[in-house]
Amino acid sequence: MNIESVWPLVKDVVQMVAVVGAAVGLWLQGRHRTKILEQDLKDRKEEAAQKLALREHELEQEKREGQERRDAAELERKLRREEASQKKKLLEEELGVRREELAEARNARTEHERHIERETRMLTEVGESLGQHIASALSTDVRWLADALTRAKLGSHAQTVFGERLQHFREEKEFIAEKFVGFLIERCRALTESKKGVYLLIDSGTTLYPIFEKFGRRVAQMPLQKDGWLSKVTIVTNNLPGVESLMEFARRDREDRFAKMVVRCKLLPGEPLATYSAVVGDETEAAILSLDKLAKGGDYGFISLVTGNWIRIRGNTPHCPIPLVRNEEHRRVKQAMVDVSNEVYVLAPLGKIFVRLGEDAVNKELDIRTQDLWYKDVGIEHEKAGFVKLVSTVRQDHRLLHRVGVEVETILAPGRTDPSRQEMERLVKLDSEQMPSLLFAFDRLPTDRTAETEIEFPHKYTQDAEFIRRRTHPDLVHAA
Repeated sequence: MNIESVWPLVKDVVQMVAVVGAAVGLWLQGRHRTKILEQDLKDRKEEAAQKLALREHELEQEKREGQERRDAAELERKLRREEASQKKKLLEEELGVRREELAEARNARTEHERHIERETRMLTEVGESLGQHIASALSTDVRWLADALTRAKLGSHAQTVFGERLQHFREEKEFIAEKFVGFLIERCRALTESKKGVYLLIDSGTTLYPIFEKFGRRVAQMPLQKDGWLSKVTIVTNNLPGVESLMEFARRDREDRFAKMVVRCKLLPGEPLATYSAVVGDETEAAILSLDKLAKGGDYGFISLVTGNWIRIRGNTPHCPIPLVRNEEHRRVKQAMVDVSNEVYVLAPLGKIFVRLGEDAVNKELDIRTQDLWYKDVGIEHEKAGFVKLVSTVRQDHRLLHRVGVEVETILAPGRTDPSRQEMERLVKLDSEQMPSLLFAFDRLPTDRTAETEIEFPHKYTQDAEFIRRRTHPDLVHAA
């Protein structure tokens, strides 16, 4: 058998193998596709099952929510019914209460009308008796009449500068006296414990005028003590209206026309100055200076209360108030009081105080251009400055002079505004040089800004709008 005879057979076998291989390949492909289709079908069934389960869950959730909404709606309807029932019940109860109140009001009105009739009869009877007592009291204490006459410019001092200035800062001057007199009395009492006696020198002027009444009233009410501390106190003054006031109020029994004053008072000699209702002159000055020997001896305490037309704060340390005075005779009397005393209190309303200004600057600020009208310092030596203290006021932060008060407090009495009773009891026992200035918060002022301005700036020199602006903004003065 040769190759030529076998070759066709081989070709057939090869073709058959190729056919079989192709058939097997097709079968394998078909089987693979079948598996893919089966897997795809399985996945789709699982997806469909999941969607079905999710939908069933959503339907169940919607069913529950629907039930909850129905339950809530039913509960709301129930609550509304109950609320309506309660409101109806409350309205019925309120109506019943109002009916009862109306009945009670009618009964009360009837009873009130009867009560008014009884009160009217009783007040008529009491009024007649009270009127008699008031008339008797007013005839005994005629201060009300003096005040009325002064305000109407009909009193004994009405046509004087004193009478005019009595209305300036009137409430504030009374307030300062009220606050200071208690301290002053206790200070005098404390000094009598270590001294043979105390001389209280009181300057002229309307600022010090209320001191006499307040001091007189207080000491007249004290228990009577033979040879007590008050017998060691002597008031020395040139203030004519003040002496009149002291004679009125320092008597223990004011109904007894022959009753003596409970405190010794000496009126300084000199020439009466009608304009200022004061005694001044060489004789006055000499009488004050004659006390200097007693003062220097140390056995007696000397306290001076002085004031000025204006007050400035000494720039150098120790800081202290310095009175400025126009009338030379007045200035010499004040100077003598300061010189003989070992303790000086300068009393002044806040509106009369200038801070950080010298004598020239104060006159410039007041626009004083004529030398004859110049305000001059009462001389206070460096050694004396530590014994000179200010008694004045401060203002609340919404007031016009608040910032002036802050500056005064900062320089002379930091943290010492409105000292308590306990603090005052401690202060009266201090040495003269250790004594602080006294500042009290004052707010007896109108709420109307225009009315407040008229009270705080009563002098003709202070009523200029530019001056008021500088006073209410002190930094403008310092910058100038």
